[in-house]
Amino acid sequence: MKYTPSKMLSNNIIIVDGIGRSGKLLLGTIVSSFSNTEHFEMGRNFEDIAPGIEFKKIKIDYAESFIKNYLNELIYNKYLSRNVNFRASDRTGVNNSQNFKLYKKRLKQKEGNKVINLIKKEKRCFPFVTHDLLLSINAFNKLNIKYKMVYLFRNPFDLVFSWHKKNHGARLNGKDQRMFSLMIERNKKNYPWYNKIFGDYKEYNNIENCANIVFKLNEKTIEKIKKLKKNLMKNIFISTYEKVSENKNNEIKSIAKFLKTKFTKNTHNLIKKERLHPRDQKLYSLNLKKRKKFIELNISKKIYDKLINQEKKFNSNIYNLSFRD
Repeated sequence: MKYTPSKMLSNNIIIVDGIGRSGKLLLGTIVSSFSNTEHFEMGRNFEDIAPGIEFKKIKIDYAESFIKNYLNELIYNKYLSRNVNFRASDRTGVNNSQNFKLYKKRLKQKEGNKVINLIKKEKRCFPFVTHDLLLSINAFNKLNIKYKMVYLFRNPFDLVFSWHKKNHGARLNGKDQRMFSLMIERNKKNYPWYNKIFGDYKEYNNIENCANIVFKLNEKTIEKIKKLKKNLMKNIFISTYEKVSENKNNEIKSIAKFLKTKFTKNTHNLIKKERLHPRDQKLYSLNLKKRKKFIELNISKKIYDKLINQEKKFNSNIYNLSFRD
């Protein structure tokens, strides 16, 4: 028996990907303000099913059928405001959408083929925010989904410090039921699924675990990007939290152009609301120095030196992955 994929209702899929704490929710909110674009969703099914293909735990025909059926149902329901998040404190909540009135209006929409025809006519964009999808991008590409991806990097020391504040290093053991990462078992202990890619199962303290994982996630992602074929790289826009959060060189407009959409009045309002403008670099450098010193005192010299070297490469045109000014 072979599973058959459904025909997609929309081919305008946008993915905002990166390591946790790299600014994806911020960018997802911004992208959602662009012309003809829905409010973003978390792409949990994307980031969970791709490793399943990568490690040959899921057959491709089933995965493709499942994910396309999931997308069609999500898109259809979105047009009815069914299963839509109305939680005001969440960035994914449509209360925070620039098109909140549209979602309220859709509550009165009658279901049926009329909705399908409207989806096809409007050709709206559907953004998803994912974690570490690029690590298994070759497997994801086997699903034959047309998409454009914006991948965010961030200074590795800022990432490590942010992870430490969230206690991620200690929580990634399979016992915390609010950590929704796929876990694997080795020698009766649990590890995040990407440890299989690292081949690293050593024991670390909280902050050292954060530093080690951040370093290796960056390292493996960079390797994956460099091996991608040119025709696939055309679908990926490399940026950074720093560029987006300060809108350096009109970075947000460059992202909109890449996605073949446009700014709206809501986008301009959001840029002002989120204060996406150049910051005090002297103050940032001072705070970064303090964070680096704290990290240095709490991790091994070997891992710290690796992070220093990685930071230098990050500051060098984003690991030499970005060819824009």
